[in-house]
Amino acid sequence: DHRDLHSFPTRRSSDLPENGLKNNRQGGTEVYIGGKDADGNYLTEYIGGYQEGQNPYQKIGYGAMPILRNQAEVDALGDYIDIAGAVPIYATEAGRQRLIDMGYTSKFVRLMPGDIYFQDMNGDNLIDAKDQKIIGHSDVHWSGGFNTTLSWKGLSLYARFDMGWGFQVYDSNMSFWLAEGQGAMSFPSEIRDAWTPDNPNAKYPRVAWASQYGTNNYVRTSDLFSQNGTYLACRELSLSYQLPESICRKFRSQGLTLSVTGQNLGYLKSCTIPLPDNTTYWNGNTAGNGGTYNLPRTVIFGLNVSF
Repeated sequence: DHRDLHSFPTRRSSDLPENGLKNNRQGGTEVYIGGKDADGNYLTEYIGGYQEGQNPYQKIGYGAMPILRNQAEVDALGDYIDIAGAVPIYATEAGRQRLIDMGYTSKFVRLMPGDIYFQDMNGDNLIDAKDQKIIGHSDVHWSGGFNTTLSWKGLSLYARFDMGWGFQVYDSNMSFWLAEGQGAMSFPSEIRDAWTPDNPNAKYPRVAWASQYGTNNYVRTSDLFSQNGTYLACRELSLSYQLPESICRKFRSQGLTLSVTGQNLGYLKSCTIPLPDNTTYWNGNTAGNGGTYNLPRTVIFGLNVSF
């Protein structure tokens, strides 16, 4: 081929292989964006996956609406139905009839006080897979750290911190545990803040055995468990004391320094996962796996002697 190399179109390193799809998309989730086309079909687009010009760390899920505190709030949903989960869900008899008219004949589940429902992105009072949206992004936009040493007479304090902000985490284990997803799990202490008739203003919806086969308050990936991941971690604190020369001479030493060092002392954070800088899963259906433990706190005592 004798054509000038400059006649070939150039591609940037950030470009994906040409595949005929918008933004050369690979993967992604089709969601509603509002409005209809000329034929009356709801408009959709693909988000997530790998696309030119989009953040590949975007996370997709459903928008969790407020807890239905009483039966009146359930009834107010009218013919609301949800066909995105394992079992069709309805709020009132009008919704149940709507499911029947759509051809559903299997077991239905009715919303109850204490349940949540999900955000209807296109306004048709029906929840399906296209009613998802971006519920966070897992890449840390800003990170950094600092250390300092403070000295006064014979005392010296060394401190080392690091931090990250501008990202979200997902407490996948909390969602599965509160869901009783395996049907035989011990509950975390957060169970005390789940809805009951005596606790209608709880933070979490009602708890039911194997929730994913019922009204699915927990296992379905939603922004209920998408949390701000911003953190400040104390990685090390070390306090040392250099003994006076008069004491050192008693030990026939030129210098004696005592120290105590603490490592991985904890996080300042608002999220409920132990390690905001290490999120394993971004979905609620983890089978209880994939959690992280707190880093072990270590205390080291030191004695430095010079002769």
